[in-house]
Amino acid sequence: VFVDEASGERWVVDYKTSAPAGDESLPDFIAAQCERYAEQLGVYRQAMTRLHGEPVRCALYFLALGQHAEVPAPPGDGAGDAP
Repeated sequence: VFVDEASGERWVVDYKTSAPAGDESLPDFIAAQCERYAEQLGVYRQAMTRLHGEPVRCALYFLALGQHAEVPAPPGDGAGDAP
């Protein structure tokens, strides 16, 4: 968890060691990983929002790729909005 000093936004970042396998394209890999971990990050997002009373953004960071991908809150989730 960190707070972006420029915007004041709170972030939960889940670090992953996985990488695309074989002939899997990078966009397909990232989309699949975001879908795979969306529920888990949603739980983190809700907990942090309740704890701090402020919106929280979530992302996956792929160590082997040096890239991150934001995992947005599902529509109507409400966890991205302060209670």
